[in-house]
Amino acid sequence: MKKLYLKKYSIFIIFLLCSSFLFGCLSNDPEELYKKGLSLNGQGKTKKALMYFDKAVQLESDNYQYWLTIGDTTIIFNNEKALEAFSKVIQLNPKITRAWDAKLYILREQNKHEELINHIDEMIIKRPWQDGNINTSDKLYSIKAVTLVKLQKYEEALEMVNRMAELSKDRSTWLLKVDLLNKLGRYDEAAEASRTLRSMPLIYGPNDMLD
Repeated sequence: MKKLYLKKYSIFIIFLLCSSFLFGCLSNDPEELYKKGLSLNGQGKTKKALMYFDKAVQLESDNYQYWLTIGDTTIIFNNEKALEAFSKVIQLNPKITRAWDAKLYILREQNKHEELINHIDEMIIKRPWQDGNINTSDKLYSIKAVTLVKLQKYEEALEMVNRMAELSKDRSTWLLKVDLLNKLGRYDEAAEASRTLRSMPLIYGPNDMLD
């Protein structure tokens, strides 16, 4: 038993020494570290690449490109780390539309409804897609409306749907409007909205594909 303990302890000490040696050998030049990380990432050595990216961002925390790369690298297997990275990108450079869109995607995937709504509200105000054509207002209203329905906030959802109805004659918008009005017990308005829906051509808009 004592020999087994000593063996495990020896392995742990060796690991610590190797880690210390490796980190001690890393450059203190963030750009050099970042480029090394990109090289490793290109070879499929993701975990090792992240070690270099993390070190680079420790040395230069206000470099949004480093954070963006961390977000892009971790979005598949570590949503929390990616979420932190994309949030940092937005803070440092709000014009990076990919960061806004990626954060939107992660919050939807994780069903973080309240955070998602706050993020959408911020996007609607700041309109980061103006330079990149990502997530225009009608799509954001749609996502917010569906999220509010999941939270059973039907009045607020209806407000979003009415805004959407002003922007386009999309069938899915009016289907949702009819459903919400029925949920709220406003049956006469639901019947009127249903008549409007029946008069629309069977052409699907972009919001029909929403979850």
